Parts: sequence; structure tokens; C-alpha cells
Amino acid sequence: AQLQVHHEMLLDAVRVDAYRLAIARLAPGRRVLEIGAGTGVLSIFAARYGAAKVVAVEESGIVALAQALAQANGVSDRIEFVVSNSLDYRPEQRAELIIHELIGHEPLAEHALRYLEDARRRLLAPGGTMIPSALEIHCRAVGRAGWNDPRVQRAQAEQLALRYGLAFEPYQEILRNAPSLPSFHRDVACASGGTASEDTLLYQVDFSVPIAEQKLSQPVEVQLPVLGTGFVNALIVHFRARMADDLWLSNAPEAPRTHWALAVYDLPAPIAVTAGQQLTIRSRLEPIDGVERTLIEVVHDSD
Repeated sequence: AQLQVHHEMLLDAVRVDAYRLAIARLAPGRRVLEIGAGTGVLSIFAARYGAAKVVAVEESGIVALAQALAQANGVSDRIEFVVSNSLDYRPEQRAELIIHELIGHEPLAEHALRYLEDARRRLLAPGGTMIPSALEIHCRAVGRAGWNDPRVQRAQAEQLALRYGLAFEPYQEILRNAPSLPSFHRDVACASGGTASEDTLLYQVDFSVPIAEQKLSQPVEVQLPVLGTGFVNALIVHFRARMADDLWLSNAPEAPRTHWALAVYDLPAPIAVTAGQQLTIRSRLEPIDGVERTLIEVVHDSD
């Protein structure tokens, strides 16, 4: 229910417009259900674009703002707001279109598999669809000078005294004797430079198919073709979500900027690479703290 989170999502025009365009194509004349409606903006779009019926399910207190926005936009009589978790919601009639936004910086880390499998099984009418209807998870290797280079980190520490007017000699001494520090910066700007490998598909999730049939729990091993000579020091993971037919939403480094950051996996040490080389990586999806995390590593590199 934190307003800051919803404000950030509303400011993401790339995200909102992708949903709006997909809703305009798919909502007219259909029974629509939105899971995790938040501020209700997507449900308002569905009502405006001629949905036969709209149900917005939201369990947090932000639903009060959603109801007020629906009233302000003249569609409160066309949207039924249900204060509930979608796992507990029992519809009178199944929806022909389900709208959701359960995509995180780590693409599946917002319970997407659990919630959307339940929605497919109980809440979606036969022949119905979702927005997004499918999710692709991609990976690439990157090399960015200074990202986790210990020499750069030591130089940065030497500037702290000037910046803050404090003595940092003990910290500088630790860095002189320590390996590189892992980066926790997950922003696009951090990972978009110095791309070192081609983009490679790791997982393809179709929300219209039972999750058990897609074998997502099995480890995946893929090759990353290296594009140039240099080094790589991290792997980044991003997604492409199919909104409608040929309409996709992505947080890839080269895509229009969204509020989603990249999932960044620093390597223990930089790996020297040459053009044409293949990096073999292994990935698996594993439930950690109740959500699906992508665990990924470089297995070996070969010419």
C-alpha cells in the first residue's frame, strides 16, 4: 500500500502505455479481472475501452485510492472492487481477460508462478487470455570497466576524505587487502555499457499452460557467444513480457527505460574473453523465502 511504490509505477510511461495499448486491443466486450489492482488505473482503462464487466481485486489499503480514481474518471459504476488476495477470491463468473503485473526486478520474484497458475486454473474462462500472457527471461554477460574492479574501488575510497571531510585511512587499508566488492547497483545505467555477449534466452513461461508441464524447475545450461575481446565481470537478467500479439514490454538495457532495474549477478572475478568465445552458464529457478529466485553462474568458458 506504499504510495511511493505506486507513484513510481505510474510515472513509468513505458509500462503504463504498454498495458493501455494491450487493454485497448483485448478488453472490449470481455469480462475483465485485474489481480493486484493497486491504484486501479489499468481497470479504469479496461472500463473506458468497453469491457463488459471489470472486477479489480486488491488486498491493501491502496484500494481506497483506486475507488476514488474510478469515481473521478466516471467509471465507478463499471468496476467492482474486491478487497481480497486473488488466492482467496471466489468469482461468480470466470473472466475472459485477466490483467496482472506480477513482474519484479528478478522477473519471477513476486510470486508470479503461484498466483498466475491459480488464476489460470480457477479464474480464467476457457479460451481466455492474460496481459501479459507470456514471459521470456533473458541473460547476457557484461564487462564494465570499474564496476567491480578493486583498483577503481580503492581510488574511490581515497576520494571519500575530500568529499566528506573525514579520515578514511582504516577503510582504505581494508580495501588494499581485500578482493573486489560485489556490486549491489542494479540500475540499467550501471549495466548497459560494455555489453560483452549476445543476449540468450533462459526461460520461456506461458501463463496459459500448467506450470508443471513447462519443466521450469529443471536446471538450464546455455551458451553466451562473446562479441568482442576484453573481460566480463557480471551477468545480467532481464525480461520480455508479451502483452498482446506483437506487443511486448521489456526492461532490456537497450529498451526504453522503465522503473524495473536489472537483476545483476557479479562474478567472483573478471573473466578475460575474446570474440567468438562461448561462455557456458547454468541457471535454475529455486524458491527462496517463498519466491522464485534465479540462481545463475558461469560453468566454464571455451573457444
